[in-house]
Amino acid sequence: MKSDYVAARALLAPQTQQDVSIEKITAEEARMHPKTKPAEVSAIEFEPISGQRAINIFLKGQQGVRVFLLSTASYG
Repeated sequence: MKSDYVAARALLAPQTQQDVSIEKITAEEARMHPKTKPAEVSAIEFEPISGQRAINIFLKGQQGVRVFLLSTASYG
């Protein structure tokens, strides 16, 4: 997993880019992965958020035997 925060932020919806700075992305990754981060990440499931134009996306990452699980929301 690369730590290219500029490229990652560019993939966000325009409204989300206004709300999320590169510094905020950097700080969140450091909080979530203080010692190591996944070598690979894949989406394993998604579900609609009731009453919203959004979905929850469930991600799984792995680094050796260590497994990382994450839930995130995407708004359309």
